[in-house]
Amino acid sequence: MEKDLVAVGKIIGVKGLKGEVKVQPLSDNFNRHKNLDRVKIIAGEKELDTEVEKSTTVKNFWILKFKDIASREEAEELRGYYIMIPKAEREELPVDHYYMDDIIGLSVFEEDGDKLGQVVNIIETGSNDVYVVKSESPDLPGEILIPALKDIIKRVDLEEKKIVVNLPDGLLD
Repeated sequence: MEKDLVAVGKIIGVKGLKGEVKVQPLSDNFNRHKNLDRVKIIAGEKELDTEVEKSTTVKNFWILKFKDIASREEAEELRGYYIMIPKAEREELPVDHYYMDDIIGLSVFEEDGDKLGQVVNIIETGSNDVYVVKSESPDLPGEILIPALKDIIKRVDLEEKKIVVNLPDGLLD
């Protein structure tokens, strides 16, 4: 997949006879489908650039109709494809909120400047996210789990690709 694209949904089935697809949303904003216009539909090397003609919801899914898809058979071929948009078209987040793919890969430093490692994953716990940091120092555990709390995360700088933290006592023990 292209680096400047992000997935907002995955096609998991078809609905009706006129080419509508059933989509599993991959966005925290369930109503994101209402603002989709031009999208890329991608699976592996296969790619289709198209327009969303109409969209609606059924239960916890989106039902989308694409301009270039006119039959159930054509829609069926899209099962498993991802609906992608340019990163620049993502919804703007509130201050101090970040997209996961922007956090993964950032270097993590303590306030005194010591480097702890790099964020390799994010665990969603329900109450707060936990950043999984792969340590680069033999003096530290191989993985450090850092709760994404305001008391701990002091600064996130996407331009410098770094996070500054103030770890509570005992977190590295």
